[in-house]
Amino acid sequence: SSFHTLIRNVKWGNVNLFNGGYKILSDSLEVLKVYNDPLVFDFSNNRIEFQYSATSFLNEDKTEFSHILVGQDEDWSSWGKESKCDYTNLPEGNYTFKVRSRNYLGDLGKETSFDFVILPPWYRTVWAYIGYILSIIILIFIGVKIGTLKIKKQKDLLERIVKERTQEVIEQKNKIEGQREELQELYNDVTDSIKYAKRLQDSILPPDEYVKELFPDSFVYYRPKDIVSGDFYWVHKVDNKHMIAAVDCTGHGVPGAFMSLVGANGLNAAVNEHQKGNPNRILDDLNKFSYLSLNKDSDEVIVNDGMDMTLVALDTGNKKMEFAGAFNPIYIVSNKELEIIKGNRFAVGSFKPGENQFTNYSIDVNKGDVVYLFSDGYADQFGGDKGKKFMNRPFRELLLEIATLPMEKQKNILHQRMEDWRGEHEQIDDILVIGFRIS
Repeated sequence: SSFHTLIRNVKWGNVNLFNGGYKILSDSLEVLKVYNDPLVFDFSNNRIEFQYSATSFLNEDKTEFSHILVGQDEDWSSWGKESKCDYTNLPEGNYTFKVRSRNYLGDLGKETSFDFVILPPWYRTVWAYIGYILSIIILIFIGVKIGTLKIKKQKDLLERIVKERTQEVIEQKNKIEGQREELQELYNDVTDSIKYAKRLQDSILPPDEYVKELFPDSFVYYRPKDIVSGDFYWVHKVDNKHMIAAVDCTGHGVPGAFMSLVGANGLNAAVNEHQKGNPNRILDDLNKFSYLSLNKDSDEVIVNDGMDMTLVALDTGNKKMEFAGAFNPIYIVSNKELEIIKGNRFAVGSFKPGENQFTNYSIDVNKGDVVYLFSDGYADQFGGDKGKKFMNRPFRELLLEIATLPMEKQKNILHQRMEDWRGEHEQIDDILVIGFRIS
């Protein structure tokens, strides 16, 4: 084509990032890039706005444009005469904005692209999670530090009279060394405590034998990011109903593990103490339990934690299945087709009891159908040649590809595919995928 599509202006909030200054436009370039290296923005709710035009001067009022934000949009926008667009509240990630044009004859102009990166918010960085763990160590260190300051004063005095009191200096030095060893012991104690917390968390997970008893043809792919996890799974039996849940608590590591204990206790209380039998009623009861457990009615305590989850109840007598979900959907593969059943768009523990109610879905299932429950951890892992997220669509395609295989084989393929995808990239979130076949 003999004309270009040009980005004329880029704004981040009220800041102009680019005002359309291009060097010589070369016809040899298939895609014109505004900058060779992507711009990097801190996470915020700012709006990014693009204005663009075309260098085709044939009936300019009939020139049409189409754009896509790779990393956010799944496909190009429809052709239209609008020469600007904007995006707000973008999550962290790598993005490439592309725009193209066509004149009234249908000729396409060469594309222009703009690369940028939005960094994650501080509270979801690796350093933030390290800080959560280090906070425990710092509390211990403060006590040691007070003693160390007293020793330092004594040491300053000893340095002035070192010739007269050499032996005392040696004793003080030995004392400091002893306290250093004590600090190391305290650090080891904290690490041991976290490992013990893992044993406590493992105790809330149902034994493999119990999972197989209720769901004989099933698998659970569970891979925490840290020693302890914010994801957990739960199974239970009430009369003819076999229940299973996949739960994703806010965060991972120590904060997520604390939330998982609240969630597991709440689920058990809902069915054992409060006699709830329908998935939506169980989620309503769990929301109340979580909300009160975190003291969210208190003006002095503000906790924004919650749980995304899916809960299904399979009636083995009539092949009916009930489902309720908080943000997360379930996938059902039947006759080589995958159906998505979405839950409600609010998390457990995120609202006052009675403000919202979860929806109960009744689903007919057939022998051989495969049901999948999961957290967002699998699709959110970074990897591949470009270090991008795995994403939901490839995840669905993978499940559809393996659905007819034996369950243990499916679990192994999910694990190996994720290992191949991640490569050298660090695991960024807990992973939980559950599958079971209707027998």
